Amino acid sequence: MPGRLLAALPAVPLLACALLGACSGPAAALPPVSTANPPVAAAPRTSAPPTSAGTAPDSARPPASKPAFQVDSLDALESGLDGRLDALPGEWGFAVYLPTSQHVYARNGTQPFLMASTAKLVLMLALLHERAAASQPLSDSDLELLQQMIDYSDNDAADAIWARLGGEAKLKAFLDTESRGGIGFEPGSFAWGDGSATAIGMALLVGRVYDAAFIDTAFRRLAIDLLSSVSSDQAWGASAAFRFSGAGGTVGVKNGWYPTESGWNVASVALALGESNEPAVVVAFTSGQADLGEAISMIEGIAVDAGIALAESRTDPSAGASPATTIRVFAPTPLGLPVLNGVCEESAEPPLRAGAYQCALGEGTIERCFAPAEGSPDMVVCRTGPGNRSRSVAVPVSGLTHPDPSPPGPDTQPSFVELFDGRVCERGDPAAGDRGISYQCPGDQFIHGPVVVGRRSLAYLFDPATGTGLEVPVLTLWY
Repeated sequence: MPGRLLAALPAVPLLACALLGACSGPAAALPPVSTANPPVAAAPRTSAPPTSAGTAPDSARPPASKPAFQVDSLDALESGLDGRLDALPGEWGFAVYLPTSQHVYARNGTQPFLMASTAKLVLMLALLHERAAASQPLSDSDLELLQQMIDYSDNDAADAIWARLGGEAKLKAFLDTESRGGIGFEPGSFAWGDGSATAIGMALLVGRVYDAAFIDTAFRRLAIDLLSSVSSDQAWGASAAFRFSGAGGTVGVKNGWYPTESGWNVASVALALGESNEPAVVVAFTSGQADLGEAISMIEGIAVDAGIALAESRTDPSAGASPATTIRVFAPTPLGLPVLNGVCEESAEPPLRAGAYQCALGEGTIERCFAPAEGSPDMVVCRTGPGNRSRSVAVPVSGLTHPDPSPPGPDTQPSFVELFDGRVCERGDPAAGDRGISYQCPGDQFIHGPVVVGRRSLAYLFDPATGTGLEVPVLTLWY
């Protein structure tokens, strides 16, 4: 699919580095990452065992207690994603990780980048794991420091947790045993800001939030609560992957940004615990960016594309492209339906199918009423939802004109639209009509304007909370 982000993120205020919570640590060359358990090479997408020549040495394998994971390119998630990332200015590392299936999609996933304030994620996980391993609760001081460090990116709080954990040596021991590699701090460092990570390494470590052997349920809930409550001026970046996914649930994010002579380093890590889908982690690292706001917009653009592709793959894992749109035409019959009295007139809305009526009933106005085929009683059938989710009633209409039963043309707009993620959007939102909204969708999002009807139909989905919109695939159109 083409890049979908159609409205840029509002400019991020460039406050002093001390206020941004991401400027600790020198702007020197990146430190070496932990090498005890470097990320394994991408597993082939076949069930056949690797040949001896392709077998990784023992030192490159994760410990036996850690399940193997598969790495594929971003193109395996959606064709063209690798190329779109490569076409962006600067250096990039990007990864999408599904902890339940142990599947990683990545581009430049083993290239190290400055973590900036995403290093605070490592500190949080190390502290939670330490307390969980010792069966110790968090102290009031621990909780206060974690909240300040994660929700407000407070550097002093991070310094205190760094010291509480025992500094670089203890963090190295934690990473050597609990990470899959790809994350490290400068040996002998006195500051958490001297840290680098690969996109795959960070994604795999953050994904352990969902690992019951790593932290318990209460600590997992705390971590997700903290990450989903970050200050609003820092709630941007990789979390855009879940903006239009419609999966529901909780989304958390931690960002970092640091200026150097060669440009901005920007890091963004997001995770989502969906109500209906498995958890997911998205990591974006970039360096050498001329403008912070533009870097954030580019991160969000790639993240949105990856998130949409991920949602589509969950709908149809074998689909390499958007599935063809299904057209369903409501065939009304008044037989056996409850009959209500009302006043009906042919719909004056933009093009609906032939024989469309709106009826004023005692309980209000129903916009989606349709005349049955010739030979049926002079009653329109009103429905309140698509398919088997509808509740239908019959309303007598004198002098009813029965419509041509031919299928709707490409200019005819549907009554209901099912998006790629399974959400069903309903035509008509009278309270918001002055904003030109055509369909209202779950999650407080809307479809603007007409649906582009075709073999693979598209709808422009708008998110008022962020002021952004994008074209998304449509699974089903109901007429």
